[in-house]
Amino acid sequence: MFIFWRPKKGLLNFLRVVLPVGALLYGLYMTHSRGALLALVAVAVVAARRRVGTLPALVLAGGLFAAAMALDFTAGRGITASAGEDRTALWNESMQVLKFHPFFGVGLGNLGDYTDGHHTAHNSVAVCAAELGMFGLYFWSLFLLPTLRDVLAVASPAKVSEGEPVAVEEGLYPQPASEADAVDKAEINRLGRLMVLSLTGFLAAGWFLSRAFVMTFFMLGGMVEVVYQMALDRGMIAPRLRLGRAVPYAGILAIALVIVLYIMLRILNMMH
Repeated sequence: MFIFWRPKKGLLNFLRVVLPVGALLYGLYMTHSRGALLALVAVAVVAARRRVGTLPALVLAGGLFAAAMALDFTAGRGITASAGEDRTALWNESMQVLKFHPFFGVGLGNLGDYTDGHHTAHNSVAVCAAELGMFGLYFWSLFLLPTLRDVLAVASPAKVSEGEPVAVEEGLYPQPASEADAVDKAEINRLGRLMVLSLTGFLAAGWFLSRAFVMTFFMLGGMVEVVYQMALDRGMIAPRLRLGRAVPYAGILAIALVIVLYIMLRILNMMH
């Protein structure tokens, strides 16, 4: 939503950004989603870290979390290892499914047939691995890896240079020349930071929800690549990661995601 924010445009910003964001936050509150609350905290940490530093950002995020709990954001449901035991049990079952179907999984949308109560995994990595196997998780990671690499690059002032203005032929594009000229290094970095925050929220929530295959994930990835291409066309940034390097790195990422989930499960099981 903050893509539409413009300096010194108070009324337009209120109508185009503040009101829609307020409505989204209210809807989020009405769901009492614990995963959404943790995603908001993660976004707050990443957003504040650049301005105030890591430690103050964590303190601010802790204050936000405490305020949300005081306002009964989760409708009395705790955010602890014991409170999430039912969800981690589904993660365990998903990992067992992956153990017996490691290569191609049990098929898209079929995980519920292999879990107690016919529930999904409530974890994007677990559901992707269990339903599509390591083969499917590899290609999912092959999408995720360049997306993360490119969004961190366009958000970094050190990796984006001033570049060269793009020559726009009159009549070729509908936008006025002033808008084309406005896409400078500062605007690329701003768009990059917004995409970092968007992906942070989505991926943080996706660790507690089955969102591996929803269109939002792929739309965010597409938006990242649009911003990257804008910077690339203007000579502001280095070329994309070569396919020859992305292919093995995606395999490493897929294995690392499963290992992280396994270690997290072991720790939570010990706490239970």
